[in-house]
This record gives sequence, C-alpha cells and structure tokens, in this order.
Amino acid sequence: MIPMARWPSVALALFLSVATAPLTGCGSDGDSSSSGPTSNTGGAGGAGGAGGAGAGEPGLADHLLITELMISNDPAEFVEIWNPTNAEVDLSDYYLSDNGDYHRITSGQPFVLAGSPGLDFLVQFPAGTKIAPGATLTLAGHAGFEAQHKRCADFAFTNIPVPCGGGTTPMMREPQHGALGTKAGLLTNDGEMLVLFQWSGVVGELVKDVDYVAWGEDLGASEVVNKTNVPGYLAEVDPNLQSHAALPAPGQSLERCVIEPGETDKGGNGILGHDETSEQLAEAFRVTTSPTPGATNPCLPTR
Repeated sequence: MIPMARWPSVALALFLSVATAPLTGCGSDGDSSSSGPTSNTGGAGGAGGAGGAGAGEPGLADHLLITELMISNDPAEFVEIWNPTNAEVDLSDYYLSDNGDYHRITSGQPFVLAGSPGLDFLVQFPAGTKIAPGATLTLAGHAGFEAQHKRCADFAFTNIPVPCGGGTTPMMREPQHGALGTKAGLLTNDGEMLVLFQWSGVVGELVKDVDYVAWGEDLGASEVVNKTNVPGYLAEVDPNLQSHAALPAPGQSLERCVIEPGETDKGGNGILGHDETSEQLAEAFRVTTSPTPGATNPCLPTR
C-alpha cells in the first residue's frame, strides 16, 4: 500500500470520498482486524448520520463507541473508535476532545482551553472520512506509536509528526475554533476525559455527544462532561456522581467489554437522545495488559 502521506492531495480527496472502510494508515500491516469489514451499505443511518440501525439485522449499538484507549506510557498513547452499527458512518462532522469546554466550539469564539495549554485538544475528522459497519479507527497521540505497536495509526491528534511506514500518519483537522495537541503525551496519566461528539459547524447549533469516557478520580471541571446550566442543553449527571473507568498502569490500556451499561437512552444531550454522562464506565471498561489498537475487543459481543 502506498503511504498516504505521499499521495497527491487530489488522490487523497478522491480516496476519502469513496472509501467504504476506515483508513488503515500508511504502512499498515494489512491485518483485516485493523481495518474492519468493508461496508456494503449506502450512507450513514440513524439521526444526523449517527449510523443507527437500518434495514436488515440491527447493529450491536446505535452509534459509534470509544472502545480502547492507552494513556501511559506516553509513546504508546492511542484512542480506538468502533462502529457497532449496521451502517457506514460519515465522520466529516465528528470531533474528538479531552476538554470539558468542548461545547464552546459552537460560540464562534476562539477555543480557550480551561485545562493544560498544548496538552488539551479539540480536533475534527478529515472531510469524507467514513467508517464501515464493524470496523475500527485508531488515533495516535505520540510519535512513538508505530514503534510501540508495530503498526500505523489511521490518524494523529497531535501536530507533532507521527511516523507511519516511512511516511507520516495523516493528522486530524484543526477546526477554526479547536486545537491539535502541541506536546507529547496528550492523555493525562492520572485521570482525564475523552468525548466523541458531532456538530454541524453552524455557530449557535448545539453539539451532540456520541460517546464519553472518563478515567481516574478527583477530576477537575475541565476533565468531565457537564453541560448542566449551559443554555440549550439538558441537565446531565452531577460530576461527583458520574462513574469513571479505572486508572491503568503504564503499558496497560482501558478496554470496553460492555456496551453502555446503565446509560439513560432518553432525555439526554446525546446524538440519539442518550445521556452519555449516565453510563457506568467502571462496569463498561476493564484494564488489560495486552493492548490491541485497531482490533475489535475480544470481550465485546459479536453479531
């Protein structure tokens, strides 16, 4: 496979517009578990392109999920996203952030992080990126990803070049009011949050949460999702009552094994009305000593 970093920009744009499986990153090892199955469906299903269940067998869930993340040691950092639905999902208006002020992107004002400058990020998927049913995407947060995991990531959420099979891993987009990470080791080792969300790009329109994970204890205001009392949003679970995943040790990762246990599926700020802050994350995720970026977690249910 030709490294994506070497493709002409026109060819890359064409590839993104017609791809029916997630990008495997330049220099991918070609393992089918990394790229997932090819989609045979046309377009994303569900509300707002959320990839909800369409015709035929229902999916394992009705929206994308964060299924694995590694926060330490820093060179091995990654985030994995899985499509458990039965429809291809267009990620052009999907974003990822590790800062509780992510919803401010809708204001049209500069994104001023409440956390750690350079370490916090708010990034958008490149236009035309799609993820097939059952497939995964892996995002790297450190230049050492390939050396640590012996494969390439699909995207990088840092502006520090991430090597990829002799080239460079494609970067996530830095939206007008967002930010790529500018330092190494972006995911905080002692506790933080990560939120996948959708936004139309229209100033004033609300964000829609897709999935949310928080790990560790005693998290600060910028390290949890809490849009209660923010105009336009419904009340969310008090940060002091939210369930958090365990804190993995260096070399370990957090691996999702249960699909959103305890989550309220109505009356929330989620893409399909879910309240993502109500999920019992301590039950949903386990610590594993064998990280598997790009491969569907063996502990998850299958079709």
